[in-house]
Amino acid sequence: MEDRRVSYRLGLLGTLEVWGTRRRAAIGGPRHQSLLAALAARAGSVVATEQLIDDLWPERTPASARQQVQNVVAEIRRAFRLADVPGSPLVSRFPGYLLCFGDDSVDSRRFEAQVADARRHAGQRAYEDAVRVFRTADALWRGPAFQGISGRAVRAEAKRLEEVRLDAAEERLDLELALGRHRELIAELSQLTILHPLRERAWGQLMVALYRSGRQAEALNAYTRARRTLGDELGIDPCRELQDLAGAILRGEVCRSAWQSHRR
Repeated sequence: MEDRRVSYRLGLLGTLEVWGTRRRAAIGGPRHQSLLAALAARAGSVVATEQLIDDLWPERTPASARQQVQNVVAEIRRAFRLADVPGSPLVSRFPGYLLCFGDDSVDSRRFEAQVADARRHAGQRAYEDAVRVFRTADALWRGPAFQGISGRAVRAEAKRLEEVRLDAAEERLDLELALGRHRELIAELSQLTILHPLRERAWGQLMVALYRSGRQAEALNAYTRARRTLGDELGIDPCRELQDLAGAILRGEVCRSAWQSHRR
């Protein structure tokens, strides 16, 4: 959905997209996408031409690599102009190039700003507001960050953003558990443990949601699955907090998630 607060935008949370005031910019083929992504992954920093060459040709560099980079940059700039992307955001700056987009125009920066806002609400015990802002932030994602684009810097930034997203999701789920939404969260938490089976916090949240919904046996079964997965994949036992939580459930004690830092 188009963000009407700004007249142009850069989308990184999914496929790479650039929108101007007229239309979506036609960035070009894989090499154009990769070069723009390499700059976007280091937004705010000058990226040397040699580094871009390494990103685009990690194994075998053609003799014409520098000229090809210049050609691709020129074609991206032309695509920006045709879409009416204001301000000439792709800047030549020794020893390479700099991509300049305002924070409000980049979905990944808006996402992180909204996550910070949600955490402030949570710190003020405004849990409903925090949950709402966490959900608004997550809705900015259209798919995996930099979807379909490789490169060392791109992969590192995509991994960092995904970690921020998962941390934010778990913080929101803690808040919703504190708000008593145990049954409503079971399906989401079950899916989270399937997609990210090594995240012990999510397993603990699922156990709490099941237990508080009167499903003690299923909560203990979730712990068994978590222990087996961690053993098979990493060769480790569950952390002490998860073990203590399983013990509390086994004894039939009223428990809270070991990771919840917020209380009603």
